[in-house]
This record gives sequence, C-alpha cells and structure tokens, in this order.
Amino acid sequence: MLLGTIARLHKDYISFRNDGVPFPLESVIAWYALLALQEQRNIRGNILEMGVEHGGTAFLGVVALREDERIDLIDLKKSPRFTNVAESLPITIASRVHFHECSTRSPELSKIAQQRFRFVHIDAGHSRQDVFHDIGRFAACVAQDGILCLDDVFEIRWPGVTEAMFEAIPFTGLVPFLFVNRKLYLAPAEIADLYRQMLVAALPEIEAFGPVRHWTEKMLGSDTLIWKQTLKTNDLNLLFAPTD
Repeated sequence: MLLGTIARLHKDYISFRNDGVPFPLESVIAWYALLALQEQRNIRGNILEMGVEHGGTAFLGVVALREDERIDLIDLKKSPRFTNVAESLPITIASRVHFHECSTRSPELSKIAQQRFRFVHIDAGHSRQDVFHDIGRFAACVAQDGILCLDDVFEIRWPGVTEAMFEAIPFTGLVPFLFVNRKLYLAPAEIADLYRQMLVAALPEIEAFGPVRHWTEKMLGSDTLIWKQTLKTNDLNLLFAPTD
C-alpha cells in the first residue's frame, strides 16, 4: 500500500528532523508519493538536487535512499539550518550525502553531469538564464525511468523559471506528468504517462490527508495531472498520524 510506504518515509524523516518542512505540505505529500511509487516499482538510482538552502526537499530525498544509493547536493554554501540537521544523521546515511559547494556552472560538476539519477530537482538560480542553463546541463541526467522536478513554475515572483521551462524542455526528451503547488514533474516520454496513471490510481489513498481536487491538462503536448489538496491540518506530524 502506498500509505504504508509514505508513513515509513515520514517516520524516518522526523527521526532526525523535527523542525518542520520549509515548503508547502501539499508538495511534501506529492514528493513522498512519487518516491513511494519509485520504491514500489523498484526504480533504483541516486538522487540529485541543486538549490538546497535549508534542506527541505534534500532530506526528503535522503530518507528515500536505499543502502547502495547516494544523494548529490549542489549549492553555493551550506546554510546553518541544513548543517545542523546533516550533523545529526547516522554515519551510515551521512556518508552517502555529498554536498558540492559551488555554482551549477562549475567545472567541478562535469562528472555529475555525465551520470544518471532516478530523481533530479532543479531549484537553484531562478533567472531565465540560470534555469535554462540548469535544464540544459542536468536534464540529461534523468534516468530512463526517472523524474525531473522543476521548482517555482508559474510563480509570479520568478517569471524567468517559466520562460526557461517553455524554451528548454522541448529539447530534453522529457514531458510533464504532474503539477502541484508550483512544482512541475517531468519524465522521459516513454514513462511519463505511466507515472501519471499510477498517481491517479493512488489518489484515493492520498486523500487520507484531505480531499484532492484534480484534473488533467495538456502541457507541452503531454497529459499533466494537476491537483490541489485541502489538508486536514497544517501540522506535519498530526497530518501523517493516521498512517503511522
């Protein structure tokens, strides 16, 4: 059951982080659901994130790592909040968290850019030029059954993100399949619709956290699931209590 996997991921998350999640809980649920679906289908591989800040999504990725997987994080520097949580990780997990303190344009990342990841999260610079660069450099890192998450799409404060998305994505071989709270999720065309169908099938379980209003729209020529969820509570631990 998807809820069982989500519950375990959340239990692992709060075992080392109890200061909340610094981004909308609606997105937390979508993130957990996608990682849980990857686990259920035995989709394996490392995770890549650029734009770490306090580590809200980075640590959600950390709890989804299997014993033979690692997560690569890219940002100009480690924030104190990220560092405090990272230092509390068990050594067996901490040894698989690799932080690259550099720009996404750095030559230091040349080997990273040649690897394949099951989950890639782009959330670094938000100008059109930065996002266009990051999509161009790292979209090819998405494995054939992997996911790319692009943050702040259609966010009024960051119009360059949306502009770069429409310009760059058509050249990547990736297509959208899910949009939740400013985060657009894409996958290779061959697998994207399967992800969408699995999410639609899982919605009755996801509604355990609150009713979901959902519909499908064409985006960049691909059927894309859009959902908006009315949560039972904004308290993270209370929200997940029914699945523990």
